Formats: sequence, C-alpha cells, structure tokens
Amino acid sequence: MKSMFRFLGIIAVVSCLTMTACEPEGTTDTPLFSVSGTFTKSGGAGTGDVKFNFASDASRSIVAANAISGVLEDGALTIRLSGTFDPDTLSYSVSAAASVIRYTINGAVDSDGNSLGATATLLVNSGGDNWQAFSFVVNESAVTISGTPQDSETGGVPAFAFGNWFFNQVLPDTSTREMRVLVNQWDLNIDNFYNNYDGTTNFFNTKVNIIEVTSNAGEYDILWSYPEYVATKEQTEAAIMQYLQHHNIPVTKKDNINDVVTGAWIYVENDGSTSWGGFTDPQWQVVYQFFSSNALLQYLLANSVPPVTKFEKVQVTFSNNNTNLILVPYWNGSSFGASSTLGEAKALTLLLNSQAITLTR
Repeated sequence: MKSMFRFLGIIAVVSCLTMTACEPEGTTDTPLFSVSGTFTKSGGAGTGDVKFNFASDASRSIVAANAISGVLEDGALTIRLSGTFDPDTLSYSVSAAASVIRYTINGAVDSDGNSLGATATLLVNSGGDNWQAFSFVVNESAVTISGTPQDSETGGVPAFAFGNWFFNQVLPDTSTREMRVLVNQWDLNIDNFYNNYDGTTNFFNTKVNIIEVTSNAGEYDILWSYPEYVATKEQTEAAIMQYLQHHNIPVTKKDNINDVVTGAWIYVENDGSTSWGGFTDPQWQVVYQFFSSNALLQYLLANSVPPVTKFEKVQVTFSNNNTNLILVPYWNGSSFGASSTLGEAKALTLLLNSQAITLTR
C-alpha cells in the first residue's frame, strides 16, 4: 500500500484522460465564508444537540492557509473553536479540546464560499486510556450560542505549526505523489494524491483527532485517533450515484471495468475502491468535492454504519527555522499502522525512520 502511514480513508482510483483533470484546481480568489449548525450526539458520545458557528478570518493570519475561529456549545460547556482553511482544495477543519473530549468539524465550500456539507467528529474519554471516536452529520442552520466561551485546553500542536504543509515525491515507476497536511491545534486533515504512470490518480484522505502531544527538546510525540467506517461495494455505489444525481451529472455504473460506455462512468471494486472516467473538467471538480465534503461518510452515518476507533503514534520535529516538518511513525518492530487501543499505541517506542516524511511550507 502506498500510504506511508496506512491512513485509512476513502480511496479512489480515478481513471482519466489526463492526470491534471483529476487534481483540484484551486482558486485565485480565496472566499470568505461562515458555517453554523448543529449535530446530535448519540451512543457512547452522549446525547443532546451540539451547536456551533465559525467564520474564516479576513486577516489571513496563518501562513499558506486562512485562519478560522468560532464557538461551540455542548450543554453546559461552551468552548472556542479554531482552525484553518485550505484555499486550494477549499476544505476546512476546526477543533477544540476539553479534558475528556475533543471536537473537530470538517467540510468544504465552493469558490463562492457556499458550504458543500460538513461532518463532526468527537473523541470521548470514559476513564483512563479509554477513548472512543464518533462522527456525526452536521445540520447547517443559524444558531444562537448562549454560554460564555472558555478557551480550548492548552497543549496540542504548537501554534507556529498551524496551517498547510506539503510533500512532493517522484516514485521509481515515474509516478508522482503530493501530500497536503492541514494542521490545527487538535486535529490534522491529510490528503494524499498519487498521479500514476498509467494515467490514473489515487486519492487518500484521513482526518485525525489529537489526544495528546508530549514534547522533549524539540521532539513532539503525538497520539491521535479517528473513527474507521468501512463501506461495502453497494454502499459506495449508492453514495456516489446519489451525490452525482444531486449535482445533475448523468453517470453510468459499470458492472465490469472493461465495459465500453459513452459519457461519465464509475466502477466500484469489491473492496470499495473506485474508478471514474468520461467526466468533463467542471465535472471533475464535483468528483473531488465528493471526497472533500465527506459525502461517503455522510451516507454511511445516515445508514447507521458503526465505527471502529483506531489509534496511531508519530513523532514530529522541525528544522530550517520551522519551515520543515519531519513526520516519523512509531512501530512495534515488525509492522506499523493503526493500533486498536490507545494503550497499545502509547507503548510503541521504536521509530520507523525509513518511512520519515519531510513536509515544507
């Protein structure tokens, strides 16, 4: 698997006429925007509605990304949100932390600043190392926050690291890889693009919530977690067809990858990976938005698919006046990837330096 840290997210094998047709084009005029709404907690996350609002910062005070600030109200707790916005992919992430809970809201907007949908993720501690992750669909609407906001918990990623970080690589088979990491105090939004030698593009996205960060002489050990939702072939097909139909894009669902069809088409493998083809350039932007707006996750949540909480441990260091971010995974000496418990991830002490990634501003 090409993903160096085995980030588990939506995987799309995108077949296209040219590689650039599948990449997000971005925008020269970064939109200002605001998002507000609610989501309803359930299961181990508790019960009740959570309200929030936030807006992008016209001062554009964060390098290579826009700052976002806002407020979230969860029962008696009212807490300040902060985050960043990627002006190229038009996606955003905001987060906050209290002693036993972490909040993250992810989503995307169009070039006019109109919301394309959002999801919320909560990490909830029930005692000791017992953390569980949950995601919820956001219902966007005007809200009124009545509580007095408190600051988010101190700690997390240091402020100088907030914003966008980039990694580019040419692989031995002439494929190229681009990695974009949107860093906030209590979450990371990670995009991986692979432009393959055969003209296909792979897209991986993972959104993680940070549990804790410990620092020692410029070395930051980060423990993070995320809920893993596994879609079946049928669920992936249904989510894609629903999304494209909503955007008035006629599409053919192939039963065999080698079938010859006219116009836009999709093909879904048994493992949920997808192939796409025949889309026009404007339609490719909608295809990308399917991923950046978490459309598949929203479909799975609407159909009550349960999550499994995963944990990972990495070490982060900085160099060259904090313009390089070096990310190295921990492993157990025989394999690396997600752990099933926080205790298992905490116990890792070996760094897999062969898989280190250096990201730059």
